[in-house]
Amino acid sequence: MTSRPALLLFAGSLLVYNLNLRPIPSGDTLPTALLPVELVLHHRTTFDAEQPLLEQSYGGNAYFLYARQGHYHSLYPIGQPLLLTPLYEPLALVPGARQWPASTEIMVARILEKLMASAMAALSVALLFLLLRRMVDGRRALLLAAVYGFATNTWSTSSQALWQHGASQLSIVASLLCLARFLGDRDNRAAAIGAGFFAALSFAMRPTDIFFFGASLLVAVWRTRRPVLLAAYAVSGVLIGGPLCLYNLQVFGSVRGGYTAAFNGSFWSGLAGLTFSPSHGLFIFTPVLLFALAGIRRLPKGDGPADTLLPIACLFVASQLMLYSLWPYWWGGDCYGPRMLTDTLSCMVLLLAASLDLVARYQALRVAFALALALSVTSQLVGAFCFPRGFQSPEPLWDWRHSPILENARHGVNVTPYRVVARFASDVVHGRTPDTQHTGLLVR
Repeated sequence: MTSRPALLLFAGSLLVYNLNLRPIPSGDTLPTALLPVELVLHHRTTFDAEQPLLEQSYGGNAYFLYARQGHYHSLYPIGQPLLLTPLYEPLALVPGARQWPASTEIMVARILEKLMASAMAALSVALLFLLLRRMVDGRRALLLAAVYGFATNTWSTSSQALWQHGASQLSIVASLLCLARFLGDRDNRAAAIGAGFFAALSFAMRPTDIFFFGASLLVAVWRTRRPVLLAAYAVSGVLIGGPLCLYNLQVFGSVRGGYTAAFNGSFWSGLAGLTFSPSHGLFIFTPVLLFALAGIRRLPKGDGPADTLLPIACLFVASQLMLYSLWPYWWGGDCYGPRMLTDTLSCMVLLLAASLDLVARYQALRVAFALALALSVTSQLVGAFCFPRGFQSPEPLWDWRHSPILENARHGVNVTPYRVVARFASDVVHGRTPDTQHTGLLVR
């Protein structure tokens, strides 16, 4: 009964995420997009061949590359590109692919980047529905999954490019779903192993998810007191964390990898920015999540799945708010909305689920919820179809008149992808060779 709606959610989300006909990439995502291509075509994890072109393309500052002993590595975690590499194997069957110039490899990587990112985001929506179905009725589970998929940065960020967040979200939802299954059947060893494995996999996707792993381990083991669950988390943590630490030590000389920035910013300034700034505030771009605050005060006190999952959600959300409030660059650079809190979105939706009884009780709250949801979806529409046409550099972080939502909406929908696709289709219909130079506009 729950698999069909989940499949429909996956297919519907995948379709919606690709309606803008383009990725919304960043230099931050380029190494992750390109590394699977390098591994499949050339069996290497370095970007020595692409480095001159990348330096030129980024004005002499390919900041996402790390030079060590004459080789250029990705500055970012290697977990996600390694996980995705098997899906790129068909590239090896393309005639002449191993002789592609660097510019072609980058264009192919950018196109595949959008497909991979949107598929992972859509899968996380479907899995979250299955998780929510164990906590609330079907209609509410469908509503909440839609909130997660179309009213948060899951749409405007995770589904558009291979940021770390998409794989992180998918791993977190998968871990929570396995944990919920184990809580329903505490003899289900496969579910216990899955909970530990995906929790450990999450910090391989994004290092700050170590806090999710820790919160899950502490709360789940304390609530269930089952040795099999402790063993699953411990073994998975060692098997996944160990090789990552060794790789980071070999390439970067530190277990922290390429992340060396200190968390020494102003906490209250960062917290205000993360939550209510017009440039990247969570509750400005996704006001519907304000209702999740009520869910914190309505945590259940029984023996159902929510009694374990919601404390984990609270701890993880709190840890990320504290961490990024102390980061001097809490806005996350050139991006749309509250990107730095994207990893917490599934946990926030779980807290939102705990508040729906209160919302349903009062008409004023129902109206406010509907309005907040409409505004949240609207901001995501702007992010998916207009951004980054209204981006300014340096970005005004606290200028309400130039909020990215307003700036990008004023510039309107980016119609270039539709023109390129129309021209491509016309060339095919009339027997002309498609102009790949115009096709390249889709990935810039």
